[in-house]
Amino acid sequence: MAKFKDLSGQRFEKWLVISYFGKNSRNMSLFKCQCDCGSTKNIVGAELTRGHTKSCGCWGREQSFIIQYQSLVGKRFGRLIVLKFMGKGSNGHLYECKCDCGVILTVLSNNLRGKTTNSCGCLQLDKITIHGKTGTKVFNAWRAMKYRCLNPNDTSYQDYGGRGIKVCDKWLESFENFYKDMGDPPEGMSLDRIDVNGNYEPSNCRWADKKVQSNNTRSVPHSKDIKEHKKWKQRIQCSLVQIVIGRARTSKYEKYLGCSVEEFLKYLNVKFEDWMNWFNYGKASLKKQTWNLGHVRAANTFDLSKEQDRLVCFNYTNLRPIDARKNAQQARAYMYMEEVQ
Repeated sequence: MAKFKDLSGQRFEKWLVISYFGKNSRNMSLFKCQCDCGSTKNIVGAELTRGHTKSCGCWGREQSFIIQYQSLVGKRFGRLIVLKFMGKGSNGHLYECKCDCGVILTVLSNNLRGKTTNSCGCLQLDKITIHGKTGTKVFNAWRAMKYRCLNPNDTSYQDYGGRGIKVCDKWLESFENFYKDMGDPPEGMSLDRIDVNGNYEPSNCRWADKKVQSNNTRSVPHSKDIKEHKKWKQRIQCSLVQIVIGRARTSKYEKYLGCSVEEFLKYLNVKFEDWMNWFNYGKASLKKQTWNLGHVRAANTFDLSKEQDRLVCFNYTNLRPIDARKNAQQARAYMYMEEVQ
């Protein structure tokens, strides 16, 4: 017979053992316990020590509550991104949100879902002509710059915020700061980043005409040795195609992947969207949806005539499966610049 052990005073999850109660019909020791929520119950000692019971049932309800109200976390409502659930307030459930301008604020869930609160207040301020520049080219350039870097719903987000391009805190803070640094754009010029992989900040931005911008896109090789750059790009990309379509399980260019071919294929498989599979890889087609390999940071922004750049450009972390039609559209977009880069 197992030796009796008094559990009085001990804690098991949400249960606090008050005292020994006696034996049940199966001659098992019972203990009077109190849950953190205040309810009491007589529980078999073995169920406590083996972790078979954690609470009177309130723990499960709490977890269900948390899961239910965490569902808004990470979602966007206008300029607000929901950071975390803050609990229940007097008028409803509260969430901590971050505005695109950087302000942290607490908002009622009903106001988020009902779209009555879309920002910290800056959205309304943008509509007020306090600086006399609302609707002008310079103001629209500042606003478009923020949207493509901060708003996942923006059509250009994937090529800016989606690949890590940021707006400096100073320019996020206010349009006035942006205008003080950049001034009005000269006729025929628009906002341009000197380094197409750099952030929007005073040291990396300028007003430039379409000719300068067209020579500073990701479609133009950033290399002093263009011939060598193109040679390496073609060699390694052809090798990657052979790997993906299954004709090669090893490659002399495997070192550039930073992993084995087998690990690379597993990595791509994890990155697949729901519709992607190994049978719909190929060139862009109007008849069916296909995917091909794309770069997170475009190959032409590297100098592929240099070994160190090739190791970064073709590393598996810089590769991704992407909708072939979208990839082709982006390639054309880089060649024909929009008015505002």
